[in-house]
Amino acid sequence: MFALFHRSLLFLLPFLLAAMTDAAQLSEIRMRDACILPDPETQTYYLVASAWRGGVRQYTSRDLKDWEGPEIIWQTPEEFWPG
Repeated sequence: MFALFHRSLLFLLPFLLAAMTDAAQLSEIRMRDACILPDPETQTYYLVASAWRGGVRQYTSRDLKDWEGPEIIWQTPEEFWPG
């Protein structure tokens, strides 16, 4: 049982570290079905995808290499159907 826990912890470690920091390299960010939205006016890129436990999170970058975040930009309400 400890071996399973240990493997799970090793698998989750990059996700936990990325979630705790304010700056990350793109290779350190774990997101599924993400999209990058450019804002030419502010010369900022937004990396946006769903967040764990519902919601939407984003990272921001000026050079597509160094990213700041994550920031939760929308949280799924508890009473949201189908729950």
